[in-house]
Amino acid sequence: MAKTGHPNFVYEMQSPWRVGEHNWSLTGNHSGSSFDAADAETFMTGTASPFALAFGPFIDAAGTTVVRAAYYDGAASAPVWEAIYSSESPAPTPLVPTGTAMLADDDQGPLETCVILEAQAGVSARNKPVYLRKYIHAISGGNTTSGDTGIRWTFDAGTIHTNAAKSMGDGTWFGTRVYISPTGRQPASDAWTPLPAPGNHQMPRGRKRKITTTGTTSSLLSEIEQLAAAAATRILIP
Repeated sequence: MAKTGHPNFVYEMQSPWRVGEHNWSLTGNHSGSSFDAADAETFMTGTASPFALAFGPFIDAAGTTVVRAAYYDGAASAPVWEAIYSSESPAPTPLVPTGTAMLADDDQGPLETCVILEAQAGVSARNKPVYLRKYIHAISGGNTTSGDTGIRWTFDAGTIHTNAAKSMGDGTWFGTRVYISPTGRQPASDAWTPLPAPGNHQMPRGRKRKITTTGTTSSLLSEIEQLAAAAATRILIP
């Protein structure tokens, strides 16, 4: 984020993934002008923050913690406000996931599985609908059912999940700000909704490395000899 031309924010989370912990982020741009440092902290960490209203209700209450929050004015690289959290200095209560938008309270499911919040934000030059989407990971397990329509989320029996999604655009965030695209597209105030089907949004796996192999090997070499020769001539470029 940072230099998007619009005020923007990032929440960095840490969640169980495979045999360890994985950091992933929720980011966004918002409408209106940028906040100063004091109001940015309230926007990011208060009870009317994007995390408390829109994101936290979907995230498993037990496994995930917010480890960093930062707010940018959209013009400068440096944050207007930033906080780093740890076990010794944990995030404030509004940044603790609740999972209340989901029916079951179980251990976290696969981290790649996500709830998708979606809203139409106008049409393209070819008159095709344009959608904004937000992918929320670290969902509590045991919250899906299957049937004739395929696998579906079992959201809470009330309106927590729909209200959480609607908060993206209904002005309930601090300062009546709403979520917009990096180009400034803004859906209608009641357009945001959680999609019924789970998404599978790939988690980043670290920086890719380019592998270059040099030299030639005889076609008469055995498979083992070919592997040894390749290993001896492989160059890893970070």
